[in-house]
Amino acid sequence: MKVKVLLDIDGVIADFYSGFGGHLNKKLNAGLNLNKGPTNYSLHEWGHNISREVIDKEIPKWVLDGGYANMPIFPKAKEFVYKLMDKYDVHIVTARVGDFLCYLSGGVKDTIKRDTFKWLKKHGIPSDKLFFEHDKVNFCQKNRVPIVIEDKLPTVIDGADEGIRCILMDRSWNQEQDGLKRDHFNIFVAYTYDDILQILEELTSGS
Repeated sequence: MKVKVLLDIDGVIADFYSGFGGHLNKKLNAGLNLNKGPTNYSLHEWGHNISREVIDKEIPKWVLDGGYANMPIFPKAKEFVYKLMDKYDVHIVTARVGDFLCYLSGGVKDTIKRDTFKWLKKHGIPSDKLFFEHDKVNFCQKNRVPIVIEDKLPTVIDGADEGIRCILMDRSWNQEQDGLKRDHFNIFVAYTYDDILQILEELTSGS
């Protein structure tokens, strides 16, 4: 039986920063350097001078304009997912809807879900185990998923504290956040997709 693995989308295989950041540059002249990632996970803290209120208004506009359907994919991500799915029972879990739940209309939420399926199909990635869950730690506990591949540091730390082995994809925004650090014994930092596969091999050997 294959070992279950949770795979996050944004920040791991999909380049949300280039996608939404490109929209902000085009529509609001935000001046974001899309070749250099932000130092903070929160899109409200990306270092530009646009107010939170303005950004919040742009999110549904971007979504309805096909933002998630046309999200850039990281180089070599597709090949990585194919290899991952060949060896593991991959559950693709995204917090896309939950992250914006407080101010998105039903139509926008439906578009996020529909366009996520479109994006996966576009890249030939199976979506039969796609889940929209904000609380990924709870998802793992309920579904007995022992390993997470994620880019959000607080999520990884919460999972690690609960005994879930977490592979953190190294990104500019997860070096350290609000005093949180990556030095937990259940956190394994990966710098490339090959690193992830190697870490998984070591974690599951003998399973």
